[in-house]
Amino acid sequence: MRFVLRCGSLFLLLALCIPGAARAQSFPVYEVLYRPPEARYFVLKSRHFDVIFQEDAAQEARETAALLEAERPATQALVGARRRLRMPVVLNRFNDRSNGFVAPFPFRQEIETVAIKGNLLSARFSSWLWAVGPHELVHAAQADGGRGFGVGAVTRLFAPDLARSFNFMIPAGMSEGAAVYHESRVQPGAGRLHFSLFQMQFRAAMLSERPWSLAQMLEVPAYSRPANRFYIGGSNFFRYLAEQDSARFFRRAMAFHYRFPFLGHGVELWYGAGARPARLHRRFREAVRRQEQARLDVLGPLTHPQVVGEGPGRSHRRPRWLDDSTLVAYVSGYDVRPGFYRLDARTGRRTRIGHHAITEDFYFSRSADGKALLFARYVPDPLSAAKALGEVFRMDLATGRATALTGGGRVLAPVEAQGRRWGLQNDGPFNRWVEIREDGRITPLTDFERAAFLSLHPTPDGRTVAVLLNVRGRQGIFRAAFDAEGRPALMPWLLFEDASILDADWSADGRYLLFTADPGGIANVYAFDPHADRVLRLTNAAFGALEPSLSPDGRTLAFVHYRHEQYDLAVMPFAPEQAQAVPRERLAAWQGVPWQAWLDDLPETPYEEAEVRRYRALPYLKPRMLYPTVYYENLDAHGADTDLGLGLGLAAQGADPLRRWAYLAEAFYQHERVWGRLTVLSGRTFLRPFVALYDVPSTRLAQQVNAQGEVVGTVRVGREERGVAAGVQVPLTLASNVFVSQATVLLRGRLEQERFFDREGQTLRAFRSRVRLTPAAVLAYRLQANPRDLIPNTGTVLSATASVDAWREVGAERRALLARLSQYVPLSLRRHTGLRLQAGLLTQNRSDVFNLDLFLPRGYEDEFLDAGTFARLNLETVQPLWFIDDGLVLLPLYFKALYAYGFAETLFPVEGPLRSKRFSAAGAGLGLQLRFFYLLNFDLRLGATYLFEERRWKTTYR
Repeated sequence: MRFVLRCGSLFLLLALCIPGAARAQSFPVYEVLYRPPEARYFVLKSRHFDVIFQEDAAQEARETAALLEAERPATQALVGARRRLRMPVVLNRFNDRSNGFVAPFPFRQEIETVAIKGNLLSARFSSWLWAVGPHELVHAAQADGGRGFGVGAVTRLFAPDLARSFNFMIPAGMSEGAAVYHESRVQPGAGRLHFSLFQMQFRAAMLSERPWSLAQMLEVPAYSRPANRFYIGGSNFFRYLAEQDSARFFRRAMAFHYRFPFLGHGVELWYGAGARPARLHRRFREAVRRQEQARLDVLGPLTHPQVVGEGPGRSHRRPRWLDDSTLVAYVSGYDVRPGFYRLDARTGRRTRIGHHAITEDFYFSRSADGKALLFARYVPDPLSAAKALGEVFRMDLATGRATALTGGGRVLAPVEAQGRRWGLQNDGPFNRWVEIREDGRITPLTDFERAAFLSLHPTPDGRTVAVLLNVRGRQGIFRAAFDAEGRPALMPWLLFEDASILDADWSADGRYLLFTADPGGIANVYAFDPHADRVLRLTNAAFGALEPSLSPDGRTLAFVHYRHEQYDLAVMPFAPEQAQAVPRERLAAWQGVPWQAWLDDLPETPYEEAEVRRYRALPYLKPRMLYPTVYYENLDAHGADTDLGLGLGLAAQGADPLRRWAYLAEAFYQHERVWGRLTVLSGRTFLRPFVALYDVPSTRLAQQVNAQGEVVGTVRVGREERGVAAGVQVPLTLASNVFVSQATVLLRGRLEQERFFDREGQTLRAFRSRVRLTPAAVLAYRLQANPRDLIPNTGTVLSATASVDAWREVGAERRALLARLSQYVPLSLRRHTGLRLQAGLLTQNRSDVFNLDLFLPRGYEDEFLDAGTFARLNLETVQPLWFIDDGLVLLPLYFKALYAYGFAETLFPVEGPLRSKRFSAAGAGLGLQLRFFYLLNFDLRLGATYLFEERRWKTTYR
C-alpha cells in the first residue's frame, strides 16, 4: 500500500523553467508495462471512478466502486481537496503479491485484489478491499487536491499529472500517516492504529533509549528496520496532531505546499500546525512516553523469558521444534542472509539449513515424515514484473534443497495430515482450502464465496484440524470435521469479541493448541486445552509475544518476543498450572453471529446493473501533459560559428491507465524553421517495442582545413539529424529467491540522415544516410544484499553495449563494443564490507562512439582513447562507517550512510597505435549517501587518487 512518484517530475519542471544549451529538454515521462496476455479488462463507470477490472473480477469492481464513492467525501475533507475527483482505478487479479498504490504518471489507482497474507494489516476489516481502498483513496485525494495560486495552480493548467506529482513531494511518513489515520476510522476497531502488531513497534521505539527522531518517523529508512518505520511513526504523529485540531494542520500545510512545493515540509508543517517541528516532536514524544508508561504500570508483572536469539535488526520468525533442544526458524537481519536456520534452544547457536524466500506470513510446517519443511514463496513471471504466483516447496532438512510441489497453483500455507497435503489457494480477495495432489494438481475442498483462510493446523494424529479463519473482520479458530468424501465442514471454536487470533500451533501430543491473540491491544501467547475446554494465558508482554511452539517433551515454550527493532527468539518453562485462566465465554463471540451467511452471501451494491464495457485505450490517450519547451544556445559566437539561438515549442505526452501505450510529441521553432519529434511506446507484448520519428538540430565542433589540407582551427557548425528509430526492450526475471538473477536485452535500430549547415542555414555538407544498430544486454546472476550492505555481497554482473553501422552511405562504418564483468565478494557480512572485482573491454574503430568518462580510471577522465582495443581492471572495496539514517526536518535533507572506500584500477591497450600507453590509479576516500527533497538520492564522494603515470596526487569525486 503505497504511492508512486517518479523523480523525473522535478527534472521535467527544471527543464521547462530553466533555459540552457541542453538539447534533451523533452523526454518521455510515461512508461509502459507488460501485463499478462490472459488479463482481459473491462470498465465499470461510477460518478467519480472508472473501475478497470479483469474479466473475472466483476464483483470486486462493483464493491470497489461502492466503497470508494462512499468514502470519497470524508477523504477529500481530510486532505482539504475541493475539486471534483475523477480517476481510473485498476483492479488486477493475476498477481499473488498483494498491494495497492496511487501513481501520477498517469494518474490512477491500482489494487491487486488478492489480500496481503499474514499479520501486516489489521485483521478487523470486513474485507481486503475495505482495507486497501480507503487508504489509497487518501493518496488519490492528496494528489488531486490543492488550492491557492502558486506553482501547483500554474502547472496544473498544462500538466495536471505533473501538478499531482508535486503534491506527493512531501515526506512519505506524512502521506502514509494521513492514509493510515483515515483507514483506522473507516470500520470500528479496524486499521493499523488499532492493530497490536503494528503498534507494538511504535511503543517499543518510543520507550527505548533510542526513540525515533521526527525525521526518522517521516522519512523512508535506508538501512534500518523496521522498513515500514515511516508508516508507524508517521501515522501516530499524524493522529497526535489531528486530534488537536481535526487535521486542520494537514489541510493548511498541503495548501501551502501546493503554492510553494520546493521549500521543504518542515516549513509547511510549521505553517500548518503553528509551531516549530522540533517543538511539535518534543510535545509528541513526551505525551507518548507518559501514555505508554501508564500502560505498562497497569499491566502487572511482565514476562521475562530467556532470550536465545537476538541482535539489532534481527528477525526470528515462526520458531518450531525439531527435537527437545533444537528449533528451526526463519531468520533474517542486517548481517544474516534470509533463510531457514537451526538454533540451539540453550545457546542460540545458529546453523544454516537453506536460503529460501518465503511469503510475508512466514508460515511453514513440518512434513509428515519429519524430514522436510513445507513452505510457499512467490515465483515471478519471467516476462512480466507485475506478476508473481505463490507456489509450494518442500525443503529437505538434511540438504537444504527445495523442490517445487506446484506450478501455477497460487497456493500458500501448505501442511500435511491424514496422508494428504493441503494448502490455501487465492481466489481474488478471498481463498479456498485445497488439496495438493502428488502430481501437482489442485483440488478445491471448500466453496465459500467470502472465506479468508489464514492457516491450517492439524493435530499430530491428523484427527482434528484447527483452521485460522477471518470472516468479515472476525478472526479466530474454527474446527474442521470431514464428511465421507473427505471434504471439511467448519464450526467456530475460539473467537474473541474484541480481539483477533493471529497464529496457532499444536503441541506434539495434541493436548494443547497454542495461539497468539491480542485482547487489550497487546499480542500474547495462550494455550487451549480442548479436553478440559479451558484457555490459559501464558505471557504478559510489554509489547508483543507471538508465534508460540511447545517442545516435544512439553517442558519448554518457544516464541517470538518483540523488542525495539528486533524479533527475538525466547524460551521459558511451560507451566500451565501457573498460567492465568481466561473465562471460556470470552472466546465464544461466535454465538449469535451469522458466520455461515457471511461466508456465502455476496453484498449488494448500487452497481449491480451498471453498464460494463470492454476496455479501450484510445479514449484515455488525450494529452495528459501539454507544456511549452524552451531551447536556448548562447554561444560566444565569433567568425563563422553557428548559434541556434532561442527555440520555442510545444510538447504533449500521454498514456492510458493500463500503460499499454505511451507517447511524446513535440514541435518547436528555432533557427528560422520548425523541428519536431514523435515517440510511441507499447506494452502490449513482452518485447515492449517503441518507434520514434525525429528531425532535430544541434551544434558540434568541426575542424577547419585550408586548401592544403592543414587544420587551421575549429568552428561550431549546425547539425540536422532526421530519421526513424525503432527498438525492443525485454527485461527477464530468471530467478527471484534470496539470490536474484535477472537479464535485460535491448535492440535498437536507427535509419538516420545527417547534414551540416552554417549560421545562415546554408548546407555545408548534404544529407548522408546510415543505418545504425545498438544492441545491449545486462545479466545479473545470483545477486544478494542484506539490508545494510552498500553493494551486493555476492553475485556476478555482465553488461555489454555495441554500436554498429550496418550501412553507411559515405565514409567508413563505425563499430564499437564496451563490456564489463563485475564480481562481488563477501569480505565480511558482519561488518558489511563489500568488494567488487571488475574487468572491462573496449574495442572501437573510431574515437567518438561512446562516452568513456566512466570507463577511464579515476583522474584520467580527460584522456583521449583512439581506435583500438583496451582492457580495464578495477578493484574497489566499500566499508560503512556510520549508518546515520536520520535527517533534518526544516531542511529536506536525509543522511543515509557515511562510508570509506578504496580502489586500484588500470587501463591498457591490447592492440592499436598506443600499445605502450597505460593509465593506472589507486586511492581512497569518504562517501556520503543522502536523500534530498524526500526522493532524490545522491552519493557524494571525495577521494585522493594517485596517478601512477603522472606521479602525482589528484582529488577525485567518483
